[in-house]
Amino acid sequence: MAEQTVIANPRGRSFLAHITAEIAPLRQENLMLKDEFLLKHKQLERATLGFREFRHRFISVYKRDILGENGGDDRMYIHPGNVIVHGGNCKQDAELYSGHRPRHDHSVFKKLYGVRPETAVNIGN
Repeated sequence: MAEQTVIANPRGRSFLAHITAEIAPLRQENLMLKDEFLLKHKQLERATLGFREFRHRFISVYKRDILGENGGDDRMYIHPGNVIVHGGNCKQDAELYSGHRPRHDHSVFKKLYGVRPETAVNIGN
């Protein structure tokens, strides 16, 4: 912030200095929270893209297996969806063990990934 000339009585000057000192850490905290928000937003965006692939796959597999319709576009949806469905994501899967309707089969997760879910959520942090 650029220096500004302020004309005030002595009490006003001390108040301005006090407020300026209080604002500095708040600005720093705001920048930190903004960075955290952007990181979380990016993670959610990636998860959403994967979810869309999964949902495309779901509809296309239903169309193929239940309705007996086999369109060319459906293969385009099924293959990337298979990568999502049949592939693992240790960190995202670990988040299934907390929050809304958490899983309780921690031993299965450990057999699958080699670590407990509580450990996996901290990967990359």
